[in-house]
Amino acid sequence: INSPLQKLLQLKGVEYEMKTDEFSKNNFQNERQIGLLAQNVEKIVPEAVAETKDGYKGVDYARLVPLLIEAIKEQQAQIEDLKSEVAELKSMLEEMKSMLLSSKD
Repeated sequence: INSPLQKLLQLKGVEYEMKTDEFSKNNFQNERQIGLLAQNVEKIVPEAVAETKDGYKGVDYARLVPLLIEAIKEQQAQIEDLKSEVAELKSMLEEMKSMLLSSKD
């Protein structure tokens, strides 16, 4: 999966309420929902959007799982790189402190 983290960062979670009055045959829940808008997901991860024969689009959240896994791996690699860099900087700082303290003697 190319650029999984970049793709995830483009997705936007939303809160919404279903139009239960207009679409009573769909048996939508009459309470606030959270999720992703299929039209927005389709622009970024078209494989995760399905369309019914009526033309309604929906997000297949299970298809986002591989993207999430790869994005976590990508972030973990970044974290490991940063931890290594911090350790190196701490070591350099300790060396500089030691040099300063020994030069005062």
